[in-house]
Amino acid sequence: GGSTVFFSQLCKSVKAIECDPDWYPHSAERMEGIENITLISTDAVQMLGLIAVEPNHSYDLVLIDHRDAAVRRTNRLPATEAALPKVKHGGWLVVDNYDAFGMGRFDYSRFDYRSYDDWRWSGRGTRICKIP
Repeated sequence: GGSTVFFSQLCKSVKAIECDPDWYPHSAERMEGIENITLISTDAVQMLGLIAVEPNHSYDLVLIDHRDAAVRRTNRLPATEAALPKVKHGGWLVVDNYDAFGMGRFDYSRFDYRSYDDWRWSGRGTRICKIP
């Protein structure tokens, strides 16, 4: 929720997909009254379908930071791979906990990226990738 509110102050529009039914009410409350946010509640499997129907190269920035409440282990890799073609050339892919939740298997070498590490968090910090 916090990232969505942050980006809503910088972007024309923000679409957020919330996969955790326990977290959705908290997010919805934080986003109440912010006109440029579309918040969608779904599960991780349906999220992949929602991503798949979005037009390719239509987003300036995609942030990957989700948890699948239905399973004990979150795997962000499928969402990242599904979302990658949706980012415009010259756009940005932002991955929170870039070395955890399956993201250690993601091929970051194909991007120019910067990492912002904080030892307090699991899976390192945040990685910002420029899409060629």
